[in-house]
Amino acid sequence: MKFVVTVILIALALTIGVPMTAHSSNITHSTSQINLEGEIKSGDYEQLQRVIDRTGIKSISFNSNGGAAIEGYQIGYIIRKNMMSTVIKKGNKCLSACAIAYLGGTNKYNYGILGFHVAWSQQSGKDFNEGMRAGQIMGSIDSIYSFNMGYTAQLNFIISQITSKEDFIVLSLDDLKLFEMKDKEYTEFSTLPKNWMSDRFYNPFRLHLLKGDL
Repeated sequence: MKFVVTVILIALALTIGVPMTAHSSNITHSTSQINLEGEIKSGDYEQLQRVIDRTGIKSISFNSNGGAAIEGYQIGYIIRKNMMSTVIKKGNKCLSACAIAYLGGTNKYNYGILGFHVAWSQQSGKDFNEGMRAGQIMGSIDSIYSFNMGYTAQLNFIISQITSKEDFIVLSLDDLKLFEMKDKEYTEFSTLPKNWMSDRFYNPFRLHLLKGDL
């Protein structure tokens, strides 16, 4: 997992924004499922690893608006390493860094809202050159992660082109399958139906109207 180490070291200073009111994450578990709710914050991946080591549970459910980018990537890699399923229950949402972590699932179940947006860093809005470097680094991290999770570059391209810090693209499991690398090269782009992107674009107002039961 050499890529994992690279991603972790590069991403330490980067944060994916939380678009709505968020609370500290709460990692709990039943006999068969781990539950992660609230803001994804520093140390969550370590807490998750401890729970997995102690229980051996192979399923994790999300309900989070996002949080720290580094934790999203690390959680995703832990999920993939342990061959876990990822779940979004009806009425729940998984946005931003949470959506990144969700991609780690070897089996995915989505009955709620799965929303991606372009990553931004704490360097944004400061020095122009620092902002440029931060954007390039985040793009590299996203590319490596998507490749390791089995998705083509087209997914990252669409997210970077049509979303922003506040705006999201909301995807279903069928949508994600369009970008799986199974019989494709990483750089291969699929032809999408007319209005596909605009139908899945959600600004804050439209996202607020969703009830988590797409």
